[in-house]
Amino acid sequence: LGQIFAQNLERNNALNAFLKADSVFPHSGLVNYNIGVLLYEWHQSGKALDYLNKSIEYDNYLNSYLYLGTIYQEQGIQKCLELMGEQKTN
Repeated sequence: LGQIFAQNLERNNALNAFLKADSVFPHSGLVNYNIGVLLYEWHQSGKALDYLNKSIEYDNYLNSYLYLGTIYQEQGIQKCLELMGEQKTN
């Protein structure tokens, strides 16, 4: 349902649907990823980072790395390289 709202640019409804899904499936990488993407699109990078990191922690959701890298690049942080190095050692 959240994806349908997001595709129709009904972002408030999309976020509400994803947050409801998060309350039912709190450890879903996909749900946390989708919330993170919406927050990123709303220029709320700090909040987006939290959800994107959760999606990696819960399910190693690979698409989250793309957004994390973009956010870190926009912030001028080399954290992306650090994370990639950590992944290789795990």
